[in-house]
Amino acid sequence: MVKQGISSSRLTYRGYGSSKPAYTNRTKRGRAANRRIEIKVLMKKEESSDKLVDEKEDAFDNKQNASLKDLFHKKVGEPLLLNHVVFEPNMFTINDTNTVQVDSLFELLKYNSSLKIEIMGYTDKSGIEDKNITLSINRAKAVYDRLIELGIEENRLFFSGCGSENPIAPNTYRWGRDLNRRIEIVLLEK
Repeated sequence: MVKQGISSSRLTYRGYGSSKPAYTNRTKRGRAANRRIEIKVLMKKEESSDKLVDEKEDAFDNKQNASLKDLFHKKVGEPLLLNHVVFEPNMFTINDTNTVQVDSLFELLKYNSSLKIEIMGYTDKSGIEDKNITLSINRAKAVYDRLIELGIEENRLFFSGCGSENPIAPNTYRWGRDLNRRIEIVLLEK
């Protein structure tokens, strides 16, 4: 990195040898994975403390930072991520964290009676795609059922499952898989 122009005063390094394995040393693959470089950020500029590096806003950030109020600015057919509706692997139940944003969606639909939406469930890439389709349908249906239970008319809501298609983050990493297990809503009618 110094050869690339990074000041040596901004860098430190430390070798751990075999003392801090991240994976099992019982397998060849685990030993290979333990031969690694890790980078740790020790200090960031205050003005960019929400990002690892100074990077420009991209579509992923915009999707992550969307709120339910943004639904009014969406075109018919354009998805909106419910970023607080999060599912554990192989689960489709609505928990306390999920309920808050789903209940807020209910309030929005209640006071805007002309809105019709489709609820789209997604999974990460793990597992068999046929099971992922079923799981994603069950996730969308859980949100649908909650909205019906709260009092939204059935003819204003539709649900579907998309399995692992259209990932919004890399499935290679756990954080990416966590983000890909999601619910998006699509405005069908204003």
